[in-house]
Amino acid sequence: MISKSELKYLRSLHHKKFRQKHQQFLIEGTRIIEEAISGNCQIVKVWHLSNLDERQQGLIKECEKKNIPAVTISDRYLSQISDTVHHQGILALARLPEEEEISKGSKSNWLYLDNIRDPGNLGTILRTADWFGINRVALSPKCVDVYNSKVLRSGMGAHFHLAAHTGVNLTQIKNMGHTIIASDPKGKLISKYQAQTHKNWCLILGCEAHGISDDIKPLVDHYVVIPGKGKAESLNVAVASGIMMYLLH
Repeated sequence: MISKSELKYLRSLHHKKFRQKHQQFLIEGTRIIEEAISGNCQIVKVWHLSNLDERQQGLIKECEKKNIPAVTISDRYLSQISDTVHHQGILALARLPEEEEISKGSKSNWLYLDNIRDPGNLGTILRTADWFGINRVALSPKCVDVYNSKVLRSGMGAHFHLAAHTGVNLTQIKNMGHTIIASDPKGKLISKYQAQTHKNWCLILGCEAHGISDDIKPLVDHYVVIPGKGKAESLNVAVASGIMMYLLH
C-alpha cells in the first residue's frame, strides 16, 4: 500500500524545486533502475505492480539483497505517480548524488552544456558522453534540470556512470588548463582538428536556437565546424555532439 501523503510527496518530485528541496528524485523503468543500482545510486524505495516479468522479478531480488524496500502497489496508484502515458510497472525513489569538486576532473576531458533547454537532447548528450567515456559534464545555470524525468529516460542510465556538475562557470574549467573548443560556421574542419595535441579539452555545446552565449566566447581557444552538403540550417545539438565527441575522443 501507499499512503496519501507518500503519494503526494512522490508526485511533487516531478518539479525541480521539490527535488532540490528534498534532495531526492524519481527513476522510472526497469533498465534505468538496474543502471542506478549497479552505478551505486542510493535507492531509498521501490514501488512495483504485482505482475512482474522475469527481468523485473530479478530486479526486486537484487533490491532485497541490498536491503532496499520494495512495495507492491496497484496500477491506479503507480499511474498517478508516473509522468509517462504507459509506465513500465516499476519506479524508484533515489537520493540526489553529492556533486564532486570541479578540481577532481582536472585530468579529464569535459563537456560544457550551455543553456541546453530540451530534456530529450540533454539526455541523449549524456548517453553519448557515457558511450565515449567522457565522464565529466558541466551544465550552465540555465540548462534544463539534469534530473528531469525526460532527461533521465533519454539518458538511459548515463547519469549513474558520469559526474554532472550544475551551475558551473566555464572559467572554472578554463582555469584548470583545459583547451576550450566550440563550434562555429567559420571554424576549422573538426575532422582536421588534432585534439590529441592538447592534454585536456572541454567541448562547449550551445543552446539549440542561439548557439553559445556571448559571455563565454572570449574563453574559447578553438572553433571547429562539422561540414554539411544539404540545405538544413543546422544540426540538432545532440546529433552534433555525437559527431564531435567521436572525432575528438
